[in-house]
Formats: sequence, C-alpha cells, structure tokens
Amino acid sequence: MWYIETVGPVRGARPVTLNGTQYPKAIFKLWTLQELADKGIFEVRRLSRLDNRYNVVGGSSYSRRDSRNPDGAFDGRPDFYEEVENGTAKELSQLISERVSKINTKVGGSLAGSDWRVIRDMEPHGRPIGTAWSGYRNKVRDYADELEAELLAMTTIAEVKLFDAYDVVIDGATVEVSRIQHGWPVDPDSE
Repeated sequence: MWYIETVGPVRGARPVTLNGTQYPKAIFKLWTLQELADKGIFEVRRLSRLDNRYNVVGGSSYSRRDSRNPDGAFDGRPDFYEEVENGTAKELSQLISERVSKINTKVGGSLAGSDWRVIRDMEPHGRPIGTAWSGYRNKVRDYADELEAELLAMTTIAEVKLFDAYDVVIDGATVEVSRIQHGWPVDPDSE
C-alpha cells in the first residue's frame, strides 16, 4: 500500500498522475523507495492492528513518520506513512453476546447431525435413539450451558480475553484456542 500526498492512500499499484505527468503502475516495482518518495509517493506501514474481536474497527488514519532505527537514529531510508486503524472498544455485554451466539451456533451444528435419530425415536413405530446418542446430546447442551454461565458471570473484558486464550496441548504442542472451540463432547460414531 502507498500514500500519495496529493491523493491519499492507494491500494496496490496503479497508474498515477502527479503534477500533470502520468506515470505507469510499473513505477511501484521499478523505482526505489527514495525515488518514489521524491515524487511524493510513500510506503505505508501498519505498525499495529486493532483486534476486531474486542474493537469495532472503522477506517484508518495516516501520519507521516521518519524512518529511524530502534535506537532513534535516522536509518537513511525515506519517510513513510503509518496507518493507524480507527475504532472503539466493544462493550462487555456485546463481547459476551457474540460468544453466546457462537456457542449456540456450535450446539446447533453439533446436534443437527443426530436430529434424525430423535425424529425417528418419536415416530409411532420408530427405533429408540439409544443411550449413547441421548447422552451425547445432553452432554453437548450441558457443556454449552456451562460455557454460557461462565460468560454471563464475567465482569471484565480481561476475563473474556482469558476465555478466548485457552491453552490446550495437541500432539505435544501447546496451542491457544477459544474455549468455544475446545472441550466439546465427541459423538458416539466418532469415538
């Protein structure tokens, strides 16, 4: 991404007109950063990003920055534009509501594959669902109720972030997942 001072942000290479002169999109590949900067075209860097799980992201703002080394000295490269995402923090109630909705979606998906068994069980001459499937369906609902109760008891966004950053060990490696993704009962056909 590039920032042209007379145009604003430009996504991708495209022909540009600067001071009445048209330049082909190839300049973005063929010219050095310094040659582009001399024409008022600057590289855009996004040094940080808002986490859209906890923020409502809406647009970006751009600020010209000096290229410096970590020690603060100029590094000899041309200036650049920093892209900063604009947004507002989500309310705790919204974060909880989003997660409860995901839990309900997960429950629906987990139970949908065995709904036909319940329907067959309810028919006049149907076959019983069986204790394995009945138990599985109850465990899915119980686990969902447990997660939802945990969420509804939360009073801080930090608690929601911990809920979303649950560590599990898979094949000997520790992986960070949301509690919504892990710990669900396994259906009897998969055991």
